[in-house]
Amino acid sequence: MTTYWINGQYSEEPRLNAVSQGAMLGYGAFETLLSLDARVIWVEEHLARLKGSLRVLGLPDWGDVTEIEEVIRKLLELNACQSGRARIRLTAWGGVANLGESAKALDVMISAIPGKAVPETMRATLSPIRRNEGGALVKVKALSYADNMIALKEAKEKGFDEAILLNNKELVAEGATSNLFWVEKGELYTPPLSSGCLPGVTREKVMKLQATKEEDLSLGRLSEADEVFITNSILGVVPLSENPITQKSSQSDWASGLRSRLFV
Repeated sequence: MTTYWINGQYSEEPRLNAVSQGAMLGYGAFETLLSLDARVIWVEEHLARLKGSLRVLGLPDWGDVTEIEEVIRKLLELNACQSGRARIRLTAWGGVANLGESAKALDVMISAIPGKAVPETMRATLSPIRRNEGGALVKVKALSYADNMIALKEAKEKGFDEAILLNNKELVAEGATSNLFWVEKGELYTPPLSSGCLPGVTREKVMKLQATKEEDLSLGRLSEADEVFITNSILGVVPLSENPITQKSSQSDWASGLRSRLFV
């Protein structure tokens, strides 16, 4: 049985109020963190983004880094996740409220489960689903994640590992579960936040490790990229073995170098 932390209590039976904003509307936010041999990666950064998401949603503030770290350490122990990779999830959602109003109460759940091995490379394909770069939730890792999951499911049904989403201007925004980087003429690039991509924690870390230019990415430009890789907090940095447009083999030099430095 998996043990969860829910509103201050440890439990093996996670429960969600069926008429809460979280259950009925997907009104909430979440963060996914990596643990390596019980060392939790970037707690402060993930908590800061979660707090920002809650502000956008008009939900109550929540979370103290020290308390969260203590809860995660306990969950790693209870769920036998103290060695190797583990996947931590912080989920916060609104309680009961009228339509058009933000809930005054917040429900929070933290979980920890064993993590999977990260592949050396992945394959991605374009999705017909569009990211709305002008939407209210572009900077929020919201519970209403259906667009991303449908795009990912359709990509996997075609034999790919990730889906690449364009925005309404037909520019590349991000992956369904990742941010995207590309190498062009010896320089590293990533789409700007104005593209509608999530301000990824790992994206920011990569940009601090290596000088990166934020520029719009058209399909034509992507097809000419020397190397393409994706990032998220569980995968770290993973190169795409093939260009998502041409499906021709892609290099992985930059991704391999960044991967080795990311969690040091």
